[in-house]
Amino acid sequence: MEVIITKRRPRVAKLVPLADEPPRALLGYLRDTVTVVGDITEPVGEGWDAEHHGR
Repeated sequence: MEVIITKRRPRVAKLVPLADEPPRALLGYLRDTVTVVGDITEPVGEGWDAEHHGR
């Protein structure tokens, strides 16, 4: 089944069912997508005021 979405008559989008895909494993899904460089637990040496931001 397809659904056509229009805006004042011209077609602007078509909704179609997703293709059947095997479910992906949740654990390990993002493996090898992030690289950590340096020590991420040490201060960066830059001052910032997170408590008063946006007030």
